[in-house]
Amino acid sequence: MNQGVPLAHWEGEPVRVWERLWGVPELTVLSHTDSTNLHLRRRGRGLADFTTVIAERQTAGRGRGGSSWSSEEGGLFMSWSFRPRIGIAASLVPLRIGIAVSRAVERLHGVSVGIKWPNDIWVGGQKLCGILCEGGPDGVIAGVGVNVRVTPTDPELSQPAIGLEDLVGHHVSRGALAGAILKGARELLDRGGGVLRPDELAELEARDILAGQAVRVVPGPEGVATGIDQHGRLGVRAGGDLTRVSSGSIEFL
Repeated sequence: MNQGVPLAHWEGEPVRVWERLWGVPELTVLSHTDSTNLHLRRRGRGLADFTTVIAERQTAGRGRGGSSWSSEEGGLFMSWSFRPRIGIAASLVPLRIGIAVSRAVERLHGVSVGIKWPNDIWVGGQKLCGILCEGGPDGVIAGVGVNVRVTPTDPELSQPAIGLEDLVGHHVSRGALAGAILKGARELLDRGGGVLRPDELAELEARDILAGQAVRVVPGPEGVATGIDQHGRLGVRAGGDLTRVSSGSIEFL
């Protein structure tokens, strides 16, 4: 376990100010931690929904499947805990959070972004944000990592990355971005049903960077991606066979 110290101020304001502005029951900002998801998991049971932790850097940031995630100072590394509504498939959670992140980036900064199923946000062929949702003591722990003031250069990263400030060419408030993501995620997760609604499907279709691309699902099939269905599954067509995939990592062919 690698824990830093809680900060009283973050992004120019007292942490309690951000807590009130975002309407979350508890906000902790750490100088560093191993992983914000792991930090919340160690807190154990009894956390109120949307208890949130942010770290200035992570010493053991993780992506899907345990892959490393470069987490140096200047990024937005945030996790929150919540209890999904009964009947919500696990595959829908990162997609709905992905919609919230996409909307926040576009509304605040005018950057058009795409969603790479199941849990990444890309811009122009480069990764901007990763989402990692895991089971927690009271439900789900959702982690979001956005490259804001830094562009990861870790040689272990398997795909190119881009920083938000590099894209927009000016200062980005991590506080405003975090608040917009949390607000959007809460709205989508609170009202989301057991399948994706028609408006959610339409938005995912418009943002889907995999549709029509030759891909390999690890573990799983390879073929041409055909889009995301109402259950959050990716369609992959090989010859005349269509496979619906609920989870996995994607490689372009």
